[in-house]
Amino acid sequence: MKSFTCGTIIKTYVGNIEGMITCISIRFEKITYEISYFYNGEQKVIWMNENEFSAGKVNSKQEIGF
Repeated sequence: MKSFTCGTIIKTYVGNIEGMITCISIRFEKITYEISYFYNGEQKVIWMNENEFSAGKVNSKQEIGF
């Protein structure tokens, strides 16, 4: 299983918001990412699935697991 790494800069498809992956959650075979960003001077945190954002041109996915 591969996932994006913490620190990866992303851009959401809805709202075109730029943020950073700050946490990764793996439950069964599903990966969700905590995205941190600033909006109107306030820090916001949301959880997103990989199909809700793009990570730009650099593929920063790494193999995870034991």
